[in-house]
Amino acid sequence: MTNRDLLKSHPNRIVLDAMSGCYKYIKAEESVWRTKNLLEEGADVLVVIGGGISAVYESRNWPVSL
Repeated sequence: MTNRDLLKSHPNRIVLDAMSGCYKYIKAEESVWRTKNLLEEGADVLVVIGGGISAVYESRNWPVSL
């Protein structure tokens, strides 16, 4: 759930109803290319799990300009 979801939702709603968008999970060992593909395929939020790493990537921050 993002801050935006929280601010838009009614306080009596359950989290599942308040969440918006497409949330997907990816293992920390996956390639950056796989991450790119998931974001381009429409994932709004990508949660990285495992490997002692905690990270969340949001599609609004993608693509990253280098």
